[in-house]
Amino acid sequence: MRNKKALVGIVAFALVALLVVTPVGAFQHKFYSYPADIHMEGTITLENVETDSVTDIGVKEDFAALVPIFVNPGTYDAGFIGKAVASDGSIKFLGLIIVPTLVVPMVRRGNFWVNFRVDKPDDLPNGIYIADGELEITISPIQPGEAKVIWVHMKGLVTSFGGEEAFGGIMAHARVAEEEDDWARVHGFLTQQTSTTDVSEEYTFSFLAFRLANTTQVTLNDDFGNDLNISGSWNVYEVTWTYFDNSWTRTIEQILEEASGDLTVNLETTGTFSLGIDDLDTIKGNVIFYHIRYGVFIEPHMLSVRRVSADFNGDWKVNMLDIAKTARSYGATIGTPRYDFLSDINFDYHINIIDVSSVAQAFGQEY
Repeated sequence: MRNKKALVGIVAFALVALLVVTPVGAFQHKFYSYPADIHMEGTITLENVETDSVTDIGVKEDFAALVPIFVNPGTYDAGFIGKAVASDGSIKFLGLIIVPTLVVPMVRRGNFWVNFRVDKPDDLPNGIYIADGELEITISPIQPGEAKVIWVHMKGLVTSFGGEEAFGGIMAHARVAEEEDDWARVHGFLTQQTSTTDVSEEYTFSFLAFRLANTTQVTLNDDFGNDLNISGSWNVYEVTWTYFDNSWTRTIEQILEEASGDLTVNLETTGTFSLGIDDLDTIKGNVIFYHIRYGVFIEPHMLSVRRVSADFNGDWKVNMLDIAKTARSYGATIGTPRYDFLSDINFDYHINIIDVSSVAQAFGQEY
């Protein structure tokens, strides 16, 4: 019951937030950052949220983080603000690094999220703490060749099908890891039919849906100049959505099963993608979001991670921006203007309570 109340509260807060937040689309298209090693030294003050006791601890740690591209590599005086969880001999910190010399009023410059652990002093009780401190940090870029695991996230808009104008979307997530099988998930849809604003009269909307069924290989920077290539077998469906008297029905017919195909992404100039599937015309379009993250080590639990679907703006965490984005499209179905393919988590062409609940349940997750 307690979890259900929390879920309802989060969803309700998301709906209220629509009235006060900046439109989420402004955050969605390009998120430039680079992976870096962070060396941190300084003092962090911990305030226990239950007892109000205050403890200062010295930190001298190295960890990896994703740094905004306008924060150049180098050494900075910085601040930390966030939370800390003390348990099992360690303290896990989650919060924001603030570089005062780079902060611009009303703009999030010089700030970036970090997640790291330090050894817990024996005399520090387990618990949750508010954390803030003054630090010196050194930022050193991680080179791609040093990475042992690479995560890729791509979003695109379909512009053509078989050389003819088309509309639709595609979303791809992939992982390349040393001594592990490549993994990818890709799905999307396309249509050559425009949407309608009036579903009170009978109206039929038809489209093709495609999904990667099995991954054969994920390649970065191949010999043909492509930044990303995902090979595997694909399923393709013909879907018809019929509206009548403000209700709808749908039919789904599978037209290709485990057909071989390749998705290629080329970021030169504006960024484009091409999906070629056997016995299907070529699907092409523009990349609107491409994010790559390098890791210098592999934690065992990370190998089973399947990217959090509820993270829409690609900042590697699920927060109010993601919840508000889903709430804005609540109730919309494919073929109508408010439908947002990227918010359709279970890909059933309908933004409903399942999608909103999925985001709410993932709220606060990071990966």
